[in-house]
Order: sequence, then C-alpha cells, then structure tokens
Amino acid sequence: MRALEALRALVQLLRARGLATERRTGLSAAQLFVLKRLAEAPAASVNELAARVHAHQSSVSVVVERLVTQGLVHRAPHPRDGRRRTLTVTPRGRALAAREADTPPERLTAALEGMPARERRAVAAALEALARAADAPRRPHLFLEPPRRTPRDR
Repeated sequence: MRALEALRALVQLLRARGLATERRTGLSAAQLFVLKRLAEAPAASVNELAARVHAHQSSVSVVVERLVTQGLVHRAPHPRDGRRRTLTVTPRGRALAAREADTPPERLTAALEGMPARERRAVAAALEALARAADAPRRPHLFLEPPRRTPRDR
C-alpha cells in the first residue's frame, strides 16, 4: 500500500535524523527546530513562537522550558505586558542553532511550503482523515518530542 510506505518513510526520516540530531547536539529535533526558529527573531510570547513553528502552545511551552533549563533560551518579562514573557536565544543557543543543518521538522515544513496550495490542502485532508480513523491524539507532541512528565508519572 503506497500510503503506508510513504508514512513509514516519513516516520523513518523523523526518527533517524532526530536521533542523529540528539546524539550530535544533546537536543531533540523538536528542541533544535524551536531553537532555530527563535534564533531567527525573538518571540514576544510562547503563543507567538507556537504560531511560527505551526504547533500548539502547550507543546511549544514544554520545549521552551527544556531550552531554558539548558541555558539556550532566556525568558524575561515583557516590557509592556507583565503577564507575558519574551523569549530570546542566549549566545550559546545562537551558536548551536547557527552550526546545525536543517532539522527534520524544517525539512518537512519546507517541503509542505513548497507544494502548491491545492496539494497542501489535499495532503492535510488525507492525513487528518487517517489520524481520525486511527484514533490518533488531537494535539500530538511536537515532532516526536516526549510529553512533559508530571509528578504522577514518576
């Protein structure tokens, strides 16, 4: 079945390149993807960054927390809105982002953006239908990023 072969190829791409990224950098492919997008320009909030990486805010929040913990991203109070936090890449994070090639998520994003709009819509509709039929999560984690562990999980 052609569809399964294509899905296996994409999953294999994500896993193999993701593992290589993690061995090389100590970051998951999702973390490096978010770091590189943030290195392009600071974000006024996690929501803004989530829109830039085409992911749900909760998934991006988990990734950002890990990047902050590793000293690659700095969070600071927003200058005009005390409820929000701005996100910037630290010098160490910028150096890491600059020396790394495209991540698997960047590759998939570029491939989708390079398709005609009609084809993108068809791919999206087909994948959404497949996800529904397979009872996949409605809000998946960002490109194989493991979920945040809660105290109950430990």
